[in-house]
Amino acid sequence: MIAWRAEAGFSLAELLASTALMSVLMAATLTVLVAGQESYGLGAARIDAQQSARIALERMTRELREAGYDPTGLGLPALVVAGPTRVAFQRDLNGNGVLDPTRERVTYLLRGRVLRREAGAGAQPIIEGVRSLALTYFDRAGAETTEPARVFGLKTGTLAPGADADVVIVDVQRGWEVDPTKFRSLSRNTPFAGWKVKGQVVTTLVAGRIVFEAT
Repeated sequence: MIAWRAEAGFSLAELLASTALMSVLMAATLTVLVAGQESYGLGAARIDAQQSARIALERMTRELREAGYDPTGLGLPALVVAGPTRVAFQRDLNGNGVLDPTRERVTYLLRGRVLRREAGAGAQPIIEGVRSLALTYFDRAGAETTEPARVFGLKTGTLAPGADADVVIVDVQRGWEVDPTKFRSLSRNTPFAGWKVKGQVVTTLVAGRIVFEAT
């Protein structure tokens, strides 16, 4: 007589349960992997942004320190534009007494969320994703200021001993008629020809010298 022995194995229910468990484990592993890749990507992007910002600021700082370099005594103004999100400056790097607009005059400006540098070839982006840019200016004494004359280091904008005598005298009660033929500008176009208005510049002085007197 032959004795039959039961063979070991898995039922269909056990196989389905095992497959479901493996699917859950694989999904969890894939989720962790994707999260790790995303985290790595964000970290790499953050590092790249920080590196780009550092390089851009170093370049901007180095060039700003060169502003006003004038070895030949040309009388070159250091700053041309001084705004809260825009600065333009110039320097005579080669010392030839002639300003090269493609290399020796530079503008930095924030347009949208892109910091750009313009040096004669259009405003080229140097760093993106800039949320804000705030430029602060100081006068010769090191005090923060927003007055244009103080920003540019000029002795003007005030009536005081030693200051530049740049003065405009206005008679607010004097009436006059707008006559395009008397304009000092090359343009004679105006919609106000013949209008009678009140308030007229009667005298203009530049560096203490009278350059205009109303007749």
